[in-house]
Amino acid sequence: MKSQHLLFLCAALLSAACTRQAPPSGDDFTRFVDPHIGTGGHGHVFVGANVPFGMVQLGPTSIPQEWDWTSGYHQSDSTVIGFSHTHLSGTGIGDLFDITVMPVTGRETCYARGMEEDPASGMWSYADRSREVVRPGYYSVPLTRYNVLAELTATSRVGFHRYTFPASDAAAIVFDLENGGCWDKATETHIEAESDRTLTGWRHSSGWAKDQKVYFMAEFSKPFTFEQVGEHYARASFRTDSFFLYICHKLPGSLHRKHTHVPVFHAFS
Repeated sequence: MKSQHLLFLCAALLSAACTRQAPPSGDDFTRFVDPHIGTGGHGHVFVGANVPFGMVQLGPTSIPQEWDWTSGYHQSDSTVIGFSHTHLSGTGIGDLFDITVMPVTGRETCYARGMEEDPASGMWSYADRSREVVRPGYYSVPLTRYNVLAELTATSRVGFHRYTFPASDAAAIVFDLENGGCWDKATETHIEAESDRTLTGWRHSSGWAKDQKVYFMAEFSKPFTFEQVGEHYARASFRTDSFFLYICHKLPGSLHRKHTHVPVFHAFS
């Protein structure tokens, strides 16, 4: 109860402070934001969907694990191994990239990070940067290998996914619990199906943070068939007929809350 009162008080103070200098109705200052600033050179800036001080930084993660890719994104590279739920921004060391998911089509999938020189070495795809949409709180990009449109948004604890698949008898969302950010390595992972729409699991890792533990729950808008692949991967498979698949993620303290404004959610706890 004490923490609930504290949160309410902080919100009330913020509201009162903003009221005195509130901008004219209709002004949206986020239109002046360019999320690509700092994504080239040695900027190390994350690109994706998040909110200020949020626990989720949902965005694409690329193949390279070099110093310029510590945020998971660099303007010189359009490879994507999946969409991870935690990223660093502006740091000179790599970590996080926890709980990476990748929409795929086809059964011939190599469950690995892969190398750009060999497309068959992993399940990665090029992103069509000419159709990329980046604005505060929203990210969208087509994955050319699978002809899937990815759309992402986030709240302070929740990351929402929407994937538009082509018609396929072998569509899937692959969970990658192995690959972290640069110096981050998985030490223990687990994933299991609670039902044909819900997955739960965890990822423990060591990197800049020596003993990091992230737990998650994932709910889908469509029933799937679950398949564990090796030690660190899992595949949730389904048939598609050119449809939207909604997914969403939540971080600690949010699993008990109800969300009725989207059809389904992925959750971290």
